[in-house]
Order: sequence, then structure tokens, then C-alpha cells
Amino acid sequence: MSVRRAVYLIYEKEKVIYVGKANNLCRRVYTDHLSEEIADTMSAFRRSLNGRDQTAYGPGMRAWIVKNCRFSYLPIPDADMRGLVESLAIAFCRTPVLLNKQ
Repeated sequence: MSVRRAVYLIYEKEKVIYVGKANNLCRRVYTDHLSEEIADTMSAFRRSLNGRDQTAYGPGMRAWIVKNCRFSYLPIPDADMRGLVESLAIAFCRTPVLLNKQ
């Protein structure tokens, strides 16, 4: 059974650099964050990486993410609870790193 609704964290080394939530975790990670499409800038994580390191969109960014990042998640079926947990995780992890900036 695949995980669909979850809050997830993206780590670079041992540091949390992004916190997000998803209704469909696999689609969110693979389609948005790991996309090789140069024109696909929907992901706040990818935009933040581009701004922080000037990492170019496309296959190079995907390769960098796969090599340098680790993902973890917590399945949370309830949408309201997912939002609360995401907010708490962002507040807990708040440092000068890439976090949801909306």
C-alpha cells in the first residue's frame, strides 16, 4: 500500500531544509520535487534551491536532489491535522534554511 496523505521533511545531510504536506505523497515528490522538466517550477523546494545555490532546473537539479537529499514522512489522513503538523514542524525546524515560503 502506498502512502498518500502525509507531512514530509527533506534533509540535506542531517539538517531539515524543507517541510511540506501532500494529498498524494508519491506524486508530490516525483512530479513536483524530482521533475526533470526545466520549465517545471511549481515546487517551492526547487525554487528555493535555485535561489539559494543557483542550481539549474532540469536533470542537473534532480541529480543534485537525489544525491544530496533524504526524505522522511509521517502519514496523516486528516487534512486539518496535516496542516497543523506541517505548521508545527516548520516552527520547530525554523532556521535560515529552505522552508515553505508562501
